[in-house]
Amino acid sequence: MTGNKAFVYAIARLKAMENRLLDRGIFQRMIESEDVQAALRILGETSYAKWFSSSEADISFDQVLDSELQSFYDEVEKFVPDNSLILLFRLPYDYHNVKVVLKSFISQRLGGEKRWDLLTPLGSIPTDDLVLAIETEDFSFLPYGFNVLLPQCLSLWEQSRDMLEIERILDAHLFNSLVALSKKLPYDGIDYYVKDKIDAENIRTALRLKRANTEANKISGFFHEGGTYTPDLLMRLIEEPLEGWQRILSFGDAVSALESLQEVHQEAEMLVQLERVLDDFLTKILDKCRYDAFSPEQILRHIHLKETEIKNLRITLVGKTSGVSGNVIRGLLRYVP
Repeated sequence: MTGNKAFVYAIARLKAMENRLLDRGIFQRMIESEDVQAALRILGETSYAKWFSSSEADISFDQVLDSELQSFYDEVEKFVPDNSLILLFRLPYDYHNVKVVLKSFISQRLGGEKRWDLLTPLGSIPTDDLVLAIETEDFSFLPYGFNVLLPQCLSLWEQSRDMLEIERILDAHLFNSLVALSKKLPYDGIDYYVKDKIDAENIRTALRLKRANTEANKISGFFHEGGTYTPDLLMRLIEEPLEGWQRILSFGDAVSALESLQEVHQEAEMLVQLERVLDDFLTKILDKCRYDAFSPEQILRHIHLKETEIKNLRITLVGKTSGVSGNVIRGLLRYVP
């Protein structure tokens, strides 16, 4: 097979896998269940059953969700023609893990503890390789430029003790890597998806900075290049009332997400709802290709739907654990098939 025809089999198989996604009925039952244990029993009736042990007392729902997503990635990597499409989703987990190993390394130097328990298996780099690299300070075999970036981060720590700046540098490197990866792929839709993803992240960041009353001269480095909106334009949002954001962002697709928040006026509530509508915005963007059997963008759509399911389960189970009302949990859920 050549060109996009190579994706036909993969897309057909992913469409079949889409039937395994949890529907609204399952989420409704979990939300209305008595407690988190009852919610987990309902989850155990689904395709997630294989991850539950015989003793419910031993169940960690974080482990169940990570195992399910890891298994999904392992499965699709076997038949998707270009695994760079999957890497677009796994790279953020690699950067999460790099932050964990860096902080643990520094914490240990200061007499604190390592937090390897915070590492996730969902990245593309084995966590043991990352831990070995940081403990031996031999980064030469790490991919994605980490062999250069990690020594720079450690050097910056020695000079400034500024972990916030190190995290900012790592975040900027992540989005630059996503842009570079999308540019290498010969599919226009992938480029647009990454651009929309950067727009969504930048708008989230703008609201967080506004809520924190961050000084204008300290915010420029927090916005990422590669989206529809430039960092200079995004900086204007900080001084602008929330009601004016739609006008400033009106020329880009992401403004459609803000339009659904017209009735939300409190910044704290808006931040929570903004997370939801921006995730749903990306779902709608990817949904445009759902009937094209030759579109490689469909690979992204299916992975995004699975990640959204995992996010919805985490929202539901954390909500049940914390005693949050059903209506509040429903209001936080992203798209459910």
